[in-house]
Amino acid sequence: MAHVLLIEDDLDVARLLKSVLTKYGHSVTCSGDGAAGLAQLRRSNPAPEIVVTDILMPVQEGIETIMAIRRMNSAIPIVAISGGGRTKRLDFLKTAEKLGANASLAKPFRPADLAQTIEKLLTVKAAPASMPDKSRQRT
Repeated sequence: MAHVLLIEDDLDVARLLKSVLTKYGHSVTCSGDGAAGLAQLRRSNPAPEIVVTDILMPVQEGIETIMAIRRMNSAIPIVAISGGGRTKRLDFLKTAEKLGANASLAKPFRPADLAQTIEKLLTVKAAPASMPDKSRQRT
């Protein structure tokens, strides 16, 4: 499966998500805020295959973190998660997707939804680019 970098400031949520993702076969590295997550991403070798980041966090929030990750690595899939107030959460998640997140989930979500989102993004990332059909090309 995949190596997941989970950036989540709520320790209970981080433990739950790590446990769930581990049960789905992923290895998970946790960071408590965006700055720590970016530091972890920089020093990881090999780099995580996907990032899951909360939006509302101390030190460095998720939107800024997503933008920084995109500057570092344009290809790594990012899932934004948020449990902020209903109106704010929806705006934050939409903004996260506009600024580089590949998917978003509003808390509370079913653990299986996160696992399915990760699998979908990893499948898309792994799919080979389609090759043109040379048999139809004229020479």
